[in-house]
Amino acid sequence: MLLEFSVENYLSFKELATFSMLTAPSVKEHPEHTFPYKNKSLLKTAAIYGANGSGKSNLIKAMKFMKDFVHSSSKESQVGDKINVERFRLSSETDDKPCFFEIIFVQNEIKYRYGFTTDQNKIFSEWLYQTEKTKEAELFYRNEEGIITIGSKFKNAEPLKAIVRNNALFLSVTAQFNIKISIQVLEWFNKNFVVITTDMIGSKLAPTLDSKFKDTNEKTIINNFIKIADLGIDDILVEKSKISENTLPNYLNGEIRKHLLEIESVKISTTHNKYDGKKNLISKETFDLEKNESDGTRKFLGLSTHIIDAILHNHVLIIDEIDARLHSHITRTLIDLFNNYDSTNSQLIFSTHDINLLDKEIMRRDQIWFTEKDNYGSSILYSLVEYKVRNDASFERNYINGRYGAIPILGDFKSILKVNNET
Repeated sequence: MLLEFSVENYLSFKELATFSMLTAPSVKEHPEHTFPYKNKSLLKTAAIYGANGSGKSNLIKAMKFMKDFVHSSSKESQVGDKINVERFRLSSETDDKPCFFEIIFVQNEIKYRYGFTTDQNKIFSEWLYQTEKTKEAELFYRNEEGIITIGSKFKNAEPLKAIVRNNALFLSVTAQFNIKISIQVLEWFNKNFVVITTDMIGSKLAPTLDSKFKDTNEKTIINNFIKIADLGIDDILVEKSKISENTLPNYLNGEIRKHLLEIESVKISTTHNKYDGKKNLISKETFDLEKNESDGTRKFLGLSTHIIDAILHNHVLIIDEIDARLHSHITRTLIDLFNNYDSTNSQLIFSTHDINLLDKEIMRRDQIWFTEKDNYGSSILYSLVEYKVRNDASFERNYINGRYGAIPILGDFKSILKVNNET
């Protein structure tokens, strides 16, 4: 479960921004949208609103960067390789300042606080703390000189200090060498912290479904999930095939030919009911998912596996632009699923422009976040809790009217078109 995420000097975030899934003490409505954690409670869902270019996607990109860097920094990079991170570029104050990332989460009933600062060339600092009861214990701390201090609970990691490159995370290195705590932390990042950016929708869908459909129970759940969404799909088919040898050119031989012949391609099809003139079901028609189904259908199918995994396995699922290509009734139903499903501590965080979701029947005040850019191009992140909101107020109407900010301030487009009305 996610408690907090913080970022500074990354993309459009110049100043420190902290996103929290902790409930606000002042908010009492919809207790079913929360679940307990020790003497606190956490939110099941949270929405991020803002104008185009205000920083919504950049906040999610920051989460995605942290997840990917933790996973790959020690095993997919070499000495001297650049780190794929971009600082805030609209102020001279940040030119020589590293980017900051920190996350607080719970794994196996233990709270961890992990973070690092980095630029494109090296890690400046890195830290990992854990809290089992009430007191936070330092597991390791890495300073700007590259000196790493290791706590007593971070066992067997001392010899690994000497082999850490300046562009690799100590956490990733120690996980590669089977340090138990590091493996647990990486497992959370890899399996429990799922970030879906807009360019990922539908990617790797075929192999994902192929893997899921090997389990009859999971296949049934996914098929029923699609049927309930009223997409007109009766069934999903996953077909695997290999390249035929006679289709390969003769000049390809040896290991290359052998490798190509071993590759399996996966094709996804959907079936729809076919009726006669009297509305009697007579057969099933098969459609190619990529060629014949809509963008919205493909997106929903792509998201469905992540949504089901999150609900069943207590994942944190983060989706950028959840409403894009989906009907508002579908997005509302998905949010309601997370908010009101009792047997889970899963969390859904999403960015959206769908103002229909700004409804006090759907979201608590502490579940609603905004991003807005200041006059100097820096994104600011804040919660609706920071505003005094009357009990009878409409979140949607107040947002449209600019009461909470985070909307575009538009000029008169017609004035620059110089329309010539002469006949």
